[in-house]
Amino acid sequence: MSLLEVVIAAAILFIIMTGVLGLIGRTLSMGAQAKEINVSNNAVNSYVEWVRSLPFDSITTTSTPPSIETTVVVADEYTITIVPQIAPGSNDALKEMTLTVTVNRADGFTETFSTMVVVRDRDQNLTEATRNPSTDPRIKYVSPSPPDGTVVWYEGGQSWWKDATGTLQPLQFKVEVKPSSGRTIQIVRLEGENSWVLMDVFNNQASWSQPTWTVSPLFAWDLAQMASLTEPQVKEGRRDVWALTTDNASAQGSDMRVYLVDNLAPSNLPAAPTFTPSTTSWGGKLDWAVVNDGNTFADHYYLRVLRHDVYGTWTSPGWPAVFNGAVPSNTWTVPSSEQPFCRYVAEAAAESPRGLRSATTAWTTFITRPKVTGTYTLSGNNKKWDVTTVSLSCGAPRFPTTGTITYQWYTVDGTTETLFATVTQSSPSPPPGPAVTASRTKDSVADYPTTPLLGYRCKVTFTPCGMYAPTTMTLTSNTVYAEMPAGTSKAFTEGAW
Repeated sequence: MSLLEVVIAAAILFIIMTGVLGLIGRTLSMGAQAKEINVSNNAVNSYVEWVRSLPFDSITTTSTPPSIETTVVVADEYTITIVPQIAPGSNDALKEMTLTVTVNRADGFTETFSTMVVVRDRDQNLTEATRNPSTDPRIKYVSPSPPDGTVVWYEGGQSWWKDATGTLQPLQFKVEVKPSSGRTIQIVRLEGENSWVLMDVFNNQASWSQPTWTVSPLFAWDLAQMASLTEPQVKEGRRDVWALTTDNASAQGSDMRVYLVDNLAPSNLPAAPTFTPSTTSWGGKLDWAVVNDGNTFADHYYLRVLRHDVYGTWTSPGWPAVFNGAVPSNTWTVPSSEQPFCRYVAEAAAESPRGLRSATTAWTTFITRPKVTGTYTLSGNNKKWDVTTVSLSCGAPRFPTTGTITYQWYTVDGTTETLFATVTQSSPSPPPGPAVTASRTKDSVADYPTTPLLGYRCKVTFTPCGMYAPTTMTLTSNTVYAEMPAGTSKAFTEGAW
């Protein structure tokens, strides 16, 4: 390669890099400018809305002290100074407010601009006895605008919603505007929160000045529109979309609809579900933390609950699915179709209205309590009763265990429990568990026939085995009671838990 070729190549590279660096600088400048405009517009709009909320007669900058005065707003790296000046309007119900806005950036850059808005006497308009025709322009959404409360989303380069029949429709809006008699429409806009204007995929704004139409052109909203180069404008969750119009007398009309933006799955759940035993049965319920989906709560949750097979292991493909689907809130009750002394694992995830699912929680393990059943016989008279025979049984674990299973049997008299028998079994032991018998004589019952004679319960100590197995644990069964009146071979009721 000769020296001449090297020089020519270097010159070409210099020309290319100069253009690229210039483009990068221009892009960064445009992003900063867009952010500055957005921040200053939000500050000015908030200030104007505050002024318009004041009593009309108090809006002045010449009184002592003035009702409105210079305001300083600090937002991000910008300091925005708003200096108002009030002048009379074209009639007694209008005032003209001129705002001088100075934007100071953290790096020392300063920019100043002015804007004028009209403040009208709302009380006069609202209390005027003869408003025929109305002095306010009218605006409303018309078909094919999605109904209020519709779920909308961005997918495949386009924004969508589903109609009442479930048919996919593009996200498009139309509005109808009508000025009052003798007036003309000056501007029509579709705005989101904080007064940002809706845009389509070509960055055209939903804003029309001095329109000649009554029904607007079809506008396709782009849910992927950006507030800056890196910040999306349309956030997840509830979004309010305003249709606004202003006539040549500065009177305004509006219509608002709420849409639920569902572009992304909800955030992760923070922790595994927790199991709370029931106080009225062997079952219980699972609870997990509520999760936000944008600025609203998750629409529903996905829950998967599996039961351990008494003859299998956690890795067995024969797991029966107890539940695998959607639940409306962050709680789930173990159904009565399940049985006592069973072992389960559960995981949960949040889902959006369209079924977009967050990552699932860690597995949580829970075991329903054992249940005591049996029969008893009472005999006696004159409020003196003998418990002649009690036969009790407690089911064994319906899942694999290791080592010895210990059953401790207690009598329960009021708040006093007394151990009267201990029975052990070796694992594995399919149901039912061991049975015991007990007897007691000459119980005096003062409040015949409602007071229980004597209660019985069992405490089972065991060690689960397999995946997600906790250490050795003890669960307490229900408490069954021998109750009046006397009878032959009566069955215990479920009793208390």
